[in-house]
Amino acid sequence: MGLLLVVPGTTAAAAPPHGTPAGIEVTGERWIGDRLLELTVRSEALGGPATVRLLTPDGWEDRAPGERWPVLYLLAGGHGDPEAWTEDYAVDRLPHLRDVLVVMPSMPLFGFYSDWWNHGDGGAPRVETFHLGEVRPMLERFYGAGNRRAAAGESQGGFGALAYAARHPGLFRAVAGFSGYVHPLQHPRAVRAGLDYLGIDPLALWGDPVAQRRIWQAHDPYYRPDRLRGVAVHLAGGDGRGPGPAGHRTGSARTGPGGPREPLAEGRPLPDRGHHGGGEPGDGRPAARPRGAGHHALLPGHPLPALLGARVAQRAAGAAAQPRALRVLGGGAYDGAGEPSGSSSGSGSRGSSTSCSRR
Repeated sequence: MGLLLVVPGTTAAAAPPHGTPAGIEVTGERWIGDRLLELTVRSEALGGPATVRLLTPDGWEDRAPGERWPVLYLLAGGHGDPEAWTEDYAVDRLPHLRDVLVVMPSMPLFGFYSDWWNHGDGGAPRVETFHLGEVRPMLERFYGAGNRRAAAGESQGGFGALAYAARHPGLFRAVAGFSGYVHPLQHPRAVRAGLDYLGIDPLALWGDPVAQRRIWQAHDPYYRPDRLRGVAVHLAGGDGRGPGPAGHRTGSARTGPGGPREPLAEGRPLPDRGHHGGGEPGDGRPAARPRGAGHHALLPGHPLPALLGARVAQRAAGAAAQPRALRVLGGGAYDGAGEPSGSSSGSGSRGSSTSCSRR
C-alpha cells in the first residue's frame, strides 16, 4: 500500500491512473489551487522524474468518459520550469483559457526540445520523445486531451513550438513563439556558448554545426517551412529599445504555395507589456515580479545570465553543486541541458509580432 502525502496548501488528487503508455509512469498527482493539477511522472525518455502541470478547463473534474477538450501546450524557456507560466505570467487568470486544457510540461535545463544526439549514441535526454511520445498520448488517454492542439512557447520554448510543428506535420493547428530562438543554425555559437557556460558538452545536442549540419537543419524550423503549411504561425519579439507607450505592435503576413510573402501589415500600437528580460515575453498584466531580478548578483560579471534568463541562471547555480555526471547524463537534480534565448534582453523591450498562415 502506498503512502499519500498531502503538502500544506495543496489538495491530494485521485490515485494516478494505471496502464499509462509505454515509457512513462504517473507517480503522483496534487492539486495546486482550484484548477491547477501537477503530475509527477517517471520518464524513460528522460531517464528520471519530471513534472507536467495541467490548467484544467471548467467542468474537467466531472468529465464523462470520452469527453475531450482542445489542448494548448505551453513550452517553457531554457530553464524548463513549467511553473513560470502561472507564477510569472499568470495564465491561470486568463478567462479565455477556461475552455481549454493547458499543458505545461517540464524540460531538463537547456534541453532544447530535442532528442539529444550524444555523439551518435542517442539516449537521455530525449525531450521531444518525452513531450510528444510519452506525455501527449498519456494525456489523451487519461486526462481529457483532445486532438485539436496548439503550442506556444517563450524563448527556447518558442523554438520548441515551431520545431515540434515542423517535425510533426498535422499535429498542431497553430503555434506561437515569443522571443523564440527559431533559427539556431544562423547563430550556432550562441548555442555553444550556453552549453559551455553550463558545463555541458557542446557537441552532445546536435553535434558540430558543420560536420552534423544535416542534424542541425532537421531541427531548425527555418529549413522546414513547407512542413508548416496549413499551420497558423505567430512570432513576436522585442527589438531591445526599451519600454514605451507604443512598445509593441501587431502585424500579419501570409505565405501561399510558392508565392511571395505579403508585406507586414502594421496594426494598432499596444501598451507596453512589461518585458522583463531574458528573451521572455510580458503578458499585459501588472508584473508579479521581474523575471531578471537578482540574476546579475547571482552570477556577477558574466554576460550570459542576461541572455539565458534568470531561471536558467538559478538552475545552473543549483546544478553546479551536483556531480557533472548527474548534470550531463540526466536524472536527479539535472536531467539534461539548456540554451541561450538568442533573442532580446533588458528590463523592457519594444517589439513586433508577425502572424503567418501557410496554406
